[in-house]
Amino acid sequence: KGTIYDIKMQPNGLLFSGIDFRELYHNKRLPMKELLVYTPVAKIRLAQNGNVVKKTEDSSLFLQKLSDYMTGIYVDKTKISRVKLNYGYSIDNDKTGFFDTSFDFELENLSLDSATFYRSDKIFFADGFKVSFSDISLQLADDFHNLFVDSVSLSSSGQSAEIFNMKVMPVYNIAAEDSIMRVHNEIIEIDFPKIQLSGADLHNAFFKKELIIDDFRIINPTINLKSYNISEEEEKSKVTYQTELYSLISDYLFKINIHNLKMENGSINMVHQYKNQPPFEMSNLFSVRMINFQLDSLSSRNKEKLMFSDHIDLILKKQSFSLADGVHKIDAQEIGIISTENRIYFTNAKVYPDMLSPGFKKIPIAIFANVPSIQLSGTNIITLVNKGVLPASTVKFINPEIKLLFQQENIKKNTTNENTLAAIKGIDLITAEDVSIVNG
Repeated sequence: KGTIYDIKMQPNGLLFSGIDFRELYHNKRLPMKELLVYTPVAKIRLAQNGNVVKKTEDSSLFLQKLSDYMTGIYVDKTKISRVKLNYGYSIDNDKTGFFDTSFDFELENLSLDSATFYRSDKIFFADGFKVSFSDISLQLADDFHNLFVDSVSLSSSGQSAEIFNMKVMPVYNIAAEDSIMRVHNEIIEIDFPKIQLSGADLHNAFFKKELIIDDFRIINPTINLKSYNISEEEEKSKVTYQTELYSLISDYLFKINIHNLKMENGSINMVHQYKNQPPFEMSNLFSVRMINFQLDSLSSRNKEKLMFSDHIDLILKKQSFSLADGVHKIDAQEIGIISTENRIYFTNAKVYPDMLSPGFKKIPIAIFANVPSIQLSGTNIITLVNKGVLPASTVKFINPEIKLLFQQENIKKNTTNENTLAAIKGIDLITAEDVSIVNG
């Protein structure tokens, strides 16, 4: 394969200050206090094609040409202001992408010579950098989703960043949506108004394409996940958002590892549809904390992880779901799934039948219940996710009020244990060593 780079850069102005001409004349070294580059426009095109055979030139050629005039360039402070960058690539005439942005760039102690050119401990040949991006648009690796960001502020010295209004959106470039669904049956829409991160290993990200972050905080996120025409075979083989999510970043990063990830006051909306069945829809307000989040090519295969993490503490607001009899429902003001403490809780839960359901007239007993608190301890969330089995050491119902409506005709007819009432839809088995009702 051959790789062709086409790089065009046109600065509108350059300013050099504090140049030591004596050092340049006697020792061919160019030290200066400051270098300013004004409003450059850079266009980069990469073409990789199996039919092109071209010998790529080693980057040392730059040093050879530089050494004809000087042995090194040293700048205390370098500023590049109001840069316009347009990067596009084409691989095998099949995959294309782009990255557009504007940014301001500042380097501290730039050093470019034969000793520093190959050093991997310096990013951009400098001791540190600050960069502010604006109006970012980026085509993600699946060629279907794009990423947009209003602004990013990044500092190597503080290993921190702030990101404002980051969105991931699908590109609807096909007229009919059902045509889109036949090609892309999983759609991700993300809106993160504000992201704060600290303890980022930018050196590792730059040289190894592995991004390691200590703390990552997302405020008021909105996540929309849609899957259409999913077959049961695809569901069993785990062709899910886990593999889809990695495919979005795989062109740019091999791995993302976040030690402590928090999403606060978020909203999540899910639409999941099996082939030839009506869609299942769910909307929730949520907050979540993830411990040791890791996204890489093997993430979706790791059965010991929860949403790519060692632990998750998930809180859902105003959650509603159905019981296995297809008639009764549970509404809860708040549900907490706290894997760091191996417990699950429900606050202000209500159990009631859907009287308009076709199955209501067939059930022997209808339950109406108000339970201020349900506590499950000693739970195993990984077993629940992987096997549909929820084991617990203790289950407590605190201050419940329960009303039972007996339908005598159906009691006589019901001679089996079909449609077990206590089972929650989607959970095959719930086990508990101790179950207690307090002040019922």
